[in-house]
Amino acid sequence: MQKIEELNEVKGTVQPTEFVSGEKLSYLGRNYRLKVKRGNIKDASIQYQQGRFIAPVPNHWSQEAVQYHLEQKMITWYKVHGTKK
Repeated sequence: MQKIEELNEVKGTVQPTEFVSGEKLSYLGRNYRLKVKRGNIKDASIQYQQGRFIAPVPNHWSQEAVQYHLEQKMITWYKVHGTKK
């Protein structure tokens, strides 16, 4: 019973991804840092460059908007790069 309680504690400590600079994103079993760059652009994107993820986002977006859009972009990125052979 104690092991089940310990496992439940570990499950409960997983934090959702916030998509802020310095955060680590997993890819192929490794963690890579994210760099969010605000700029005068219309939409967000995600690229993997030189051992890190780079995410340009519009200046005027709230953190909630950044989090939502980068999460969607990251899901798409994983799907595209996860199917490459």
